[in-house]
Amino acid sequence: MYVEELGIRLDGASDHLVSEALYLQDPEGNGVEVYWDRPRSDWQRSGDHIQMDTRRLDLENLVHTASSAWTHVPTDTVIGHVHLQVGDVSKADAFMTEHLGMTKTFGVPSAGWYGSGDYHHHLAANVWKSPGVATRPANATGLSEIELLSDTNALQTGFVNDPWGNRFSVKKAQMRAT
Repeated sequence: MYVEELGIRLDGASDHLVSEALYLQDPEGNGVEVYWDRPRSDWQRSGDHIQMDTRRLDLENLVHTASSAWTHVPTDTVIGHVHLQVGDVSKADAFMTEHLGMTKTFGVPSAGWYGSGDYHHHLAANVWKSPGVATRPANATGLSEIELLSDTNALQTGFVNDPWGNRFSVKKAQMRAT
């Protein structure tokens, strides 16, 4: 079944230089970004900083160049990144870099993007809808846990909560045979 047939409206469509993205909301109102990464060799870099932007995505061209109609999420799909609504970007910076060992790859005053293993970002945090928000009450709906898989010994496995009550589970990645 197609998004259009379900009456789900796109919230946006953006060219981020490193990827092309479509935005919509799930039934609980959580934002969902479906995106395609451009080849890493096309990304513009300056040290740890990876150039990203939000530009208009040419939807007509995207539909025209699609090889077939999209009908389902492939079984080997992984979540590429998660954006969190936080109360303070500097606290998010400290948590992501010091507690999770991620690299800040891009930032603006209202948001930060954090990656590992030379990727543009696995996590992002912004205050666009949540400036000054405190820890989420335990009985509130929302994200229950983010699982991070680490293939290094840099991160200690276990559980850690960010300043807003988001729970992170850090596990050792199982190496896949290629």
